[in-house]
Amino acid sequence: MASKVNKSHTPDKKKYNLSQQTIESIFVALSSFYRYLMDEEICFGSPITLARRDCKHLIKDKQVKQINRLTNEQWQFAMEAALSLAEEDPIYERHLFILAAMKTLFLRVSELSERPSWTPIMGHFWSDEDQNWWFKAYGKGKKIRDITVPPDFLNYLKRYREWRGLSPLPYSSEQNVLVEKLRGRGGLTSRQITRLVQEVFDHAFDLMTKSKCPDAAQKLKEALTHYLRHTGASMEIERDRPLKDLSEDLGHASSATTDTVYVQVERKKRAESGRKRSVD
Repeated sequence: MASKVNKSHTPDKKKYNLSQQTIESIFVALSSFYRYLMDEEICFGSPITLARRDCKHLIKDKQVKQINRLTNEQWQFAMEAALSLAEEDPIYERHLFILAAMKTLFLRVSELSERPSWTPIMGHFWSDEDQNWWFKAYGKGKKIRDITVPPDFLNYLKRYREWRGLSPLPYSSEQNVLVEKLRGRGGLTSRQITRLVQEVFDHAFDLMTKSKCPDAAQKLKEALTHYLRHTGASMEIERDRPLKDLSEDLGHASSATTDTVYVQVERKKRAESGRKRSVD
């Protein structure tokens, strides 16, 4: 039986405030909608910029952005964990390959998982006339990009393929699923890949804690799969790889995006100048 509506009741507005993320999403959606209207010449301007500027509920975020990544030491423990698990039980060869691929090829978990419109296969690895290896990834915005594959990663690819009973390196027309299920057919979902990565992180946490690094180990308990992509990109920055090349491997729209996310030149300059002030 339906309950009656109490018309005399007035909801308390203070209990139903929108979060900053929700307000931000509303402005993004409205901005996209007005861009469409302008493209179709239905209207000739967008009020969203002014509305956003004058919105008293939207708080502008000027905080220093931190990169969610593993330190070099934490990454070494993660790899040690994956290798030790694979040595103890070959079923963990799949874990090792996923970990190496996501970090070295800067892959998002969605780019390694099976989706309705795309399934990563072994044939997405290919070599050019100069014997350079590449990996074809289907990323954000429904864009396909080719990622450089370093020779060091090929050792992990060969190891993984040997475990699966395949030839050392893929051929261009190979249709075998890249990360296959142990039971059933097809590739792994994003959730399944996340679970496998988390198993490695948990084991790495145990190893790092036992090595008398409990504080540093805590990050491995909090780490998520996308930390691997950020870790790989940050390490490339540290070895002074050209920003343009890294940006293309990451699938960023421009080098400026890569600089903003990973290099943070302005933040470093600000921190350096801030050290010079004193209390006296």
